[in-house]
Amino acid sequence: MTARSTAIHELLDQHDALRLIMDGCEQLADELDGGGDCGARLVREVARLRHAFAAHVETERHVLGLGGRDLPPFPVDPDHPGPTAELRAMLSRLRAQLAAEERCLRSGAFVLLDDRA
Repeated sequence: MTARSTAIHELLDQHDALRLIMDGCEQLADELDGGGDCGARLVREVARLRHAFAAHVETERHVLGLGGRDLPPFPVDPDHPGPTAELRAMLSRLRAQLAAEERCLRSGAFVLLDDRA
């Protein structure tokens, strides 16, 4: 595998991992909205998503040279984790962003830092 394909593969693997965590957040949001007592678990899962997304952004900075990209707000109050509409909207935006990035990565629209030399 070339350095380029390895870098793209790493980013796509991170996208898959982020989607799994987002799925978990949505399942917990469903449970919470249905009256379940899972607020603390949802807060932990959102914190896990925040950490994974921060690592992904750092990889993008390293591999693609993307600077100035901030983490999105993760709208979960640790003391009062519901209602979940804001969280769901944020997850939808993240999914759309990942899909757009993947289209660019697969089309070659991103120039990797190693390709700039």
